[in-house]
Amino acid sequence: MNLNLPCKLYLTFTFILLTACGGGNSSAPTSDDSNVSSPPPSSPSPVLVSGRLFPIVQGLTYQVGSEQRVTDSEGKFNYEEGERITFSLGGIEFGVTEGQEFITILDIADSNTEDIRVQNIYRLLLILDSNEDISDGIQISDEVRVVSPNFAQPDFSQLLQITVTLDHAH
Repeated sequence: MNLNLPCKLYLTFTFILLTACGGGNSSAPTSDDSNVSSPPPSSPSPVLVSGRLFPIVQGLTYQVGSEQRVTDSEGKFNYEEGERITFSLGGIEFGVTEGQEFITILDIADSNTEDIRVQNIYRLLLILDSNEDISDGIQISDEVRVVSPNFAQPDFSQLLQITVTLDHAH
């Protein structure tokens, strides 16, 4: 089955660094001012940034550091600059990549569209889409997330044989 994979986004990022200028006090120091010491410089806090998966995947587990979280309805995830992110679903680890504003399946597999791993990851995500409508992104349902710990890690480097059993009982 040939899938039309999205092309890798080529984005130009412009970062604007704003710095604030501090004002000074022109009055002469008083005896109280001379006894006040400045606090020691603190190390800068890590910057929490938000990224987005492309294609949009809602409900995919991601891990940054020791914390596990889930992508939101827009495929967004949070991480600190320089952190590596592991994307998974239950027993299936899709891959690890460094955090950035936009992450694609190509980044997660660290490869290109010709790689069978990229194609297999994309196929599996499409099968897991709860409403089978890629136009609104891939939505992994809570029901799938509940049973996903039972999923075995597939060998994405081999053509996947996927069997789907649908239970239409309500």
